[in-house]
Amino acid sequence: MSESQNLIGNVNASDKSRGLTSQGVLPQEENPFPAKGEESQLKKHKWKIFGVGVVLLISIILAIVLGGGSDPIPPKPVPPTPVPPVPPVPPKPKPPVPPPVPPIPPVPPTPPTPPNPPAPPVPDYSVNPYYLDKKTLTKNKYSSSGQLNFNTTLWNDSLQQIAEQKLQNVGAGLNFTIDPQVVPTGANNQLAKIVNFDFSQVDYKITRLHFTDASKSRFSPPEDIVNTQRAKGDKSLEMVQFNLNYNPFGFSMRSTRSYNDTLLSTEKSDIVISDRYLQLDLQVPSQRIYGLGERNRQFTLTAGTWTMWANGQASPYDNGQGGLQTYGVHPFALIQTQIDGEFIGLYFRNTNAASPVIRHKKPAQSGVRPITDAGATISYITTGGDIEIFVFVKGDAKGIIKQYQNFVGKPSLPPFWSLGWHATTTADPTTKLSDVQTMVAAYKTAGIPLEGVWLDVPYMKNYTQFSVDSTNFGDIAKFKTSLYDNKQKLVLVLGPGLLSSDATDVYYSEAIQQGALIKSTINT
Repeated sequence: MSESQNLIGNVNASDKSRGLTSQGVLPQEENPFPAKGEESQLKKHKWKIFGVGVVLLISIILAIVLGGGSDPIPPKPVPPTPVPPVPPVPPKPKPPVPPPVPPIPPVPPTPPTPPNPPAPPVPDYSVNPYYLDKKTLTKNKYSSSGQLNFNTTLWNDSLQQIAEQKLQNVGAGLNFTIDPQVVPTGANNQLAKIVNFDFSQVDYKITRLHFTDASKSRFSPPEDIVNTQRAKGDKSLEMVQFNLNYNPFGFSMRSTRSYNDTLLSTEKSDIVISDRYLQLDLQVPSQRIYGLGERNRQFTLTAGTWTMWANGQASPYDNGQGGLQTYGVHPFALIQTQIDGEFIGLYFRNTNAASPVIRHKKPAQSGVRPITDAGATISYITTGGDIEIFVFVKGDAKGIIKQYQNFVGKPSLPPFWSLGWHATTTADPTTKLSDVQTMVAAYKTAGIPLEGVWLDVPYMKNYTQFSVDSTNFGDIAKFKTSLYDNKQKLVLVLGPGLLSSDATDVYYSEAIQQGALIKSTINT
């Protein structure tokens, strides 16, 4: 195949790669001679090949000339650029190796906890020298009775130590019922060494508490004059949840409606029984206390001293400082409990001078109990006799008062004449019988009915009992007869007193011989 044919074939192949066809061109073997256009293309290719060859030839010649043959031209020396030496990198210091950790010493075993020392006793500031002699105790569900002994290991057998103890208690910031410095401690006021007690249930609403000196006879109001009731042995003390404490002696009563509500208690309270001074402290459930009359004040009794002794004095306002009572004596207290609408009553059956003291406990938080106060202490203090208390329970205020009235007896029907008009003299010592006679005549002249005439104490001789001032009231017997003839009455005011300075007074002499006079606790 000729060179021209190869070129044509290459061209055709190139055309075909560009998507050209060979239509109108004869096959190579049928058209051995190129057309005019094709001949021109061949010439161009020939020149391209020739150009490439020339370039190659020149490259070879240059390589021979520059690379071989004669010595090459030495290059111009270039001074080396001084390079400063690189300082050596200091070695990185190694951290010091910590010393070896010493071994943890073994934990010593925990020594056993020693037992807690006993807590110091809570100081008992009460004055209560009595403990219950268990050998004498007779106890069943109907009653509890026995003897209280005086604790001679803790207390002296006189009131001296009791007075000193009360002084110490006052120093501790406690309030007490009496001034300890005036407690009589003479031979005429000895402590009771043995005290008999008896607690019983009179009926299902009344409980009787009784204390008396076992070695001496003491006065108790005659039952035919001052009513009383005894237990029949068919009612149980469990009706009031009665409980006894043995040493120091004490007792408590709880409500059967709510076991958390104490009605009465002597816990940490004073109990002193002597010849002329008796005190029993009673913890009561609230500060709403009424009664202990007769006195001129508001209805509720506040903290204070509420004396009961009918000494015929005037009727000032009673501010609770003591000694401000009026004529009547009603030794009864009405106390509200912690149960809404429920009350208890305390009746102190004793005819001696008494001076109950009410002390309020610290206030309770509001809402803790139905009655939002912390309760109170009633210290029943009297100058003689027994301590005999009747406790009325299970009722509202009206029901408790009704129980009390039924117990002591209802008032007697007064005589008809006592309901009329009466005239009286005053305590003016200058009053004479002639003044009284003039007054009676004036009523008759005015046509005013007069049922009775009252003579106050100036008719007496030196205010001495069972005597008449013969100078100013010498004709008193004739005056009485004239009143009776007119269907009128004469009433004499009596004041208990004898003239000790008159040795000829027969009544005073007989009273000394019979030992009927009240003896002073201070002057023996």
